[in-house]
Amino acid sequence: MQHDPRHSHAPATSPASGQPDDRIPAAVDGAASAARTAPAEDARAEGNGAADAPGGDTLPGGSPACGNVVISLGREYGSGGREIGERLSERLGYAYYDKVLLKRLAEKSGLADEAIESFDEKPFSRLLLSPNRFLSGSDGHPLAQIHAAEIDLIHSLAQEGPCVIVGRCVDSVLAGYPHLVRLFVSAPMEDRVARVMRRNSLDEEQARARIARTDKERASYYRYFTDQKWGLASNYDLCVNSAMAGIEGTVEVIAQFLERRQAAR
Repeated sequence: MQHDPRHSHAPATSPASGQPDDRIPAAVDGAASAARTAPAEDARAEGNGAADAPGGDTLPGGSPACGNVVISLGREYGSGGREIGERLSERLGYAYYDKVLLKRLAEKSGLADEAIESFDEKPFSRLLLSPNRFLSGSDGHPLAQIHAAEIDLIHSLAQEGPCVIVGRCVDSVLAGYPHLVRLFVSAPMEDRVARVMRRNSLDEEQARARIARTDKERASYYRYFTDQKWGLASNYDLCVNSAMAGIEGTVEVIAQFLERRQAAR
């Protein structure tokens, strides 16, 4: 059983920078603890019972899911993961959720789009740099509220139909759901630097700095809400180096994997 992250804040490290991630201030740690541990607690409580539950498969927490395939896609910054997710969803005819998820999350939580965008896959300590801008509501801490709303939204999306969801700890939120497929896309640093330079009109130094910062933020966010190491192969069903086959080739590799997975079930 995983230890409760509330009692351990060993710093996670970024795949790109190798530097320890920021620790979460105690005030926010207490406010967010319930939301942070909900997916893990649901998964432990559900165990393998989803397949045995009356009426078919269930999501963690007991929500009916009707057998919809949900693909969670983690990615290193600059690996092309977002584009791969979009093209994969088009090929499979699945819904695709990335930035559009933020809009729905803002509607569900009742918070401003700006607050949701700034929270998205960022470590909590970054948000506290401008506390008056983000801290609102009766308890003074909307951060836990945002993540709790995100968990509920992910459950709802899984019930709506087959989908690809990029990032947002979906592999942990839906842990134990039998139709979840966990993917992670990476690429060598040089390929990522070239892609970020081209896409964002940056020089090499700027591109490397952005990659290191973004990967560190994603690793910290993932560590905080899952107590797991972001990008660790054992946390995923398939890890793909997008530089080996390019964007289209990687989509093909994933599609073939899904076909064989389905055939083996």
